[in-house]
Parts: sequence; structure tokens; C-alpha cells
Amino acid sequence: MEIFFSLFPSRRFSQEKVATAIDKYKNLYNIEPKSTDIILYMMNNPEATIEEIDNKFCFVNCTCELPYPEEHIIDIKKQCLRKRGCFYTCFILPFAYQFYILQKQIPTEEELQETIQNMAAFERDPEGYHEKDKVLVPTLNLDKLSPIVKDTFVSENCSLCQTEIGFNSFYKIPPCNHIFHADTEHCLGDSNIITWLSNHKQCPNCKTIVSISDKQSN
Repeated sequence: MEIFFSLFPSRRFSQEKVATAIDKYKNLYNIEPKSTDIILYMMNNPEATIEEIDNKFCFVNCTCELPYPEEHIIDIKKQCLRKRGCFYTCFILPFAYQFYILQKQIPTEEELQETIQNMAAFERDPEGYHEKDKVLVPTLNLDKLSPIVKDTFVSENCSLCQTEIGFNSFYKIPPCNHIFHADTEHCLGDSNIITWLSNHKQCPNCKTIVSISDKQSN
């Protein structure tokens, strides 16, 4: 409410009327309005329904919104009414829209800041940004990688936990052929090389790109 009065210092508004308008909105959307336009509308239309408020605000009314599909802008504004209590500025809209396209919902404030940072990083160094992202791509055909089981003692160390393979089964990943414990209990307790390759496509030891044939069999 203090923000509202700071924006209209020369106009006389009843604090009670402003508080009532804010409460009416909170009763409908379960969030406090942060937009002066919304508060003014609620002051003038205290019995407004959700549908009437949606119809009042949810349409394309700015040139910054013209590049985007109308149905997306309407949906974004409806979500803003329900989750933010205000709308995006022309500067912020492109970042929020990028998140919306991927997630089909508007971002939280934390997600919005992360999106802005990611887009800024991409603008600074597109190649570096994508290269970093590629590291997090899962290894293809991981289900084709089978553990090697031997009865003889293997004196080599697991390239992940650095302890001996011993008599335990192990994986040998191509093309670098580094070996790793097959079972989590013999490796890091709660993870092993399969856990790593589910989120990366590089050998954790030498950073070589792992290449598993779709007909791989050990």
C-alpha cells in the first residue's frame, strides 16, 4: 500500500478504500496486487470477478508484445495476475517469454534471474555457452553398456573411486577403455560410472567423449 501512495502523492485516496481493493484482489487470486493499474481497477470495480479482471488486462496492448503469439501473451498475463500481482515490463518480457516457451508457465523470480543470466552468457559467448551445456548431455546408448564379469583378480583401479577392481564386475568404456566398478557398493556407495554417464557424455577421468555403439556388448 505504501508503494501505491508513493506513486500518487498528489492525489487523495482513502487508505481504507485502497486496502479494501487490495483485499478484494487477494481474496480472488490469493496474492497481493503490485500493479497500480490493478489496484485502481479494483477500487473502481470492487465486485469484479476473475473473468472480468482477465478480460480487462489480458490482451495485447503494447508494441513489445506484438512479436509474440497473442494466445501466449494472454496466457502469460493470466498467470501474472495469479502468481505475481503485476505484469512484466517491456525489458523483462523477452526473458520471461523464453522461460515460458520451454516450461509453459511463467518463471519464479529466481528462475527469471537465472534465465536472464543464461541469456546474457549466451550473448557474450554462444559457442562457449553451448559447449558447456553439451557436457551435461547424457551418454547415448548407455543401456547397451554391459558389465564385464571375471573370476580372476583385476589389479587395476576403478577410474572413479581409485580403489582396486579386485574380483568385482566392472565396466570398460569406449573409446578410452578406462575401467570402473559396476556396482555402487564397491564404488562411491551411492553412485558409479553409470550414474555419471547418465548426466555426462565424457569420461570423468580423461574427458574423452564416450562413444557406445547401439549394438555394444561386452
